Amino acid sequence: MPSRRKLLERVGGVAVAGTLVGGAAHLDVGVVRTKLGGNFGGDFDLESPDSDQFDLMDDAQFVPPDEFSSYADRTREEYGDAALPWTDPESFPGEFVGTYARQEDVVPDHRFAVQDAAVLAHRLDDGGTADKNADARYQLRLWSAGRLLDRAYEVDPWGVYREAPAFTWLTHEVETDRDDQLSTDRRLATDGGSVIAADAAVTVPDGEYRIGIEDDTRYRTGWEGFHRGEIPLVGACEVSFAEEEEHALDWTLSNGVGIRTPF
Repeated sequence: MPSRRKLLERVGGVAVAGTLVGGAAHLDVGVVRTKLGGNFGGDFDLESPDSDQFDLMDDAQFVPPDEFSSYADRTREEYGDAALPWTDPESFPGEFVGTYARQEDVVPDHRFAVQDAAVLAHRLDDGGTADKNADARYQLRLWSAGRLLDRAYEVDPWGVYREAPAFTWLTHEVETDRDDQLSTDRRLATDGGSVIAADAAVTVPDGEYRIGIEDDTRYRTGWEGFHRGEIPLVGACEVSFAEEEEHALDWTLSNGVGIRTPF
């Protein structure tokens, strides 16, 4: 992989804390929202479908096609309606390469919640067998979801005031080296509700939900709001690679939780 990816460091455990006061506090009768969270970097190579490549992601794995059903069943057990929505990836166009999956703790030192994510990869060209000079194209379907672990947030240093946290944001993105590698047929911005995207239908809680390409090199699905429950993210994009270019992508998750307090 490129040297910059080898040097990519995982940012888990770095908490971003803040308190939204001022106008928001007055508008919501003195209620304050507090946020804690972080970003988790990594990468994967579409030409190396195995788990040995995840040297910077302890909780990442490659799920081969014949193990997909078992993995999908596990997500349904943990997430219910917010689980991985695709049941038969072999039915989609292209060669089903497999699934890149990972899990990250939300605020690792406290483990208030977890975020699971998966990227299903289908190769759309002939795999290079007929034409060694052909560009490689992949269809990527992205799924991610967060679930709380029933751990209370200690508001004061003495642990007297405790509050159940809620999700405040969740994002899932892949990034390329060049600005002409990504494409998508769907951009979306909604306040929640029923969402149909990436050959899937999910129900998103109230908040800001966005899907699309950002800064030409990043495909992102993301939600921001305040919700005590599971949150699904789905999206799809195509990525292309030039001849002799490594089929590698940066892979980032971001998550946060928060509380409302009376002071």
